[in-house]
Amino acid sequence: MPRSINLLFMEHFVCRGTCGGESDIKKVCESEDCNHAGMELESCDCADGTHKPPLD
Repeated sequence: MPRSINLLFMEHFVCRGTCGGESDIKKVCESEDCNHAGMELESCDCADGTHKPPLD
């Protein structure tokens, strides 16, 4: 009998700028060299690490 596997998706936050930074908490990009420096990181719940934006 096959077993069911439940995947746990953890929300995290990513910078869509040049640094591509990520964080477990909501905050702004702190990379001085990033073109999104000082901008809020975007929420992401990907499970594969790709951090692709959701499709509209």
